[in-house]
Amino acid sequence: MDVYQDQSEGFKKARVHPYVSSRPGGASFVDFKRHPERIAEVLEDFVVFGHEAAIQTFYQFLAWINGPDSLLESCDCALRGPGPHDSKYSEHLLCVHGRLMVMHRDLSANCDDRFNLLYNTLGRELSFIDQELNRSQGTVGFAGSRALYKDLIPVHQRKDGNIVSRFGDPGRGHQVLLLFKAFGDDQNEAFKNLDRVFKNIEMACRRASEKLQATKMVPTEREGV
Repeated sequence: MDVYQDQSEGFKKARVHPYVSSRPGGASFVDFKRHPERIAEVLEDFVVFGHEAAIQTFYQFLAWINGPDSLLESCDCALRGPGPHDSKYSEHLLCVHGRLMVMHRDLSANCDDRFNLLYNTLGRELSFIDQELNRSQGTVGFAGSRALYKDLIPVHQRKDGNIVSRFGDPGRGHQVLLLFKAFGDDQNEAFKNLDRVFKNIEMACRRASEKLQATKMVPTEREGV
């Protein structure tokens, strides 16, 4: 599967985890480790396409990655399309695209060199999977995104609600940002390719989790992020 790294895609401003929407009625973080039954209810972008096999594949993947057998967890996702696109890599008419954020289950592991191990391991596994899927059918962008882990920051927030973070705080870390795209000349073809992309992402995450579990991940001396 075509995988590309583009650090410019990472969020410039650190995202707070767990996040709370600043908009009335806006979506906030839901811990699927504790509430897997809510997966098919709260993902607003995905619900309307719940009849598609690709979306059911995604729901099953989220249940696994947030379940007891995974060293990882998801912390955000989004879906757009299908619609016209301007990608020069695909001649197909429509594109379904979105994002998925992945991180270590152990929050502190996202704030030291163990994150680099996750990033590199997951990237390698993605690039090795499904070599027959070409970029005109589907692709995954890969980047690191800055994060503030609220539960690890000594002073959580100011009176105005904003998070306080200073250089050297233990809660300054990262998350893995996956930007997935699937193409097709009609909706059925686009979602069929999206199903394949989601299955590839799940396989890569499973392999990465297994390899990280087999590695004695000891925290190293932390540098400022």
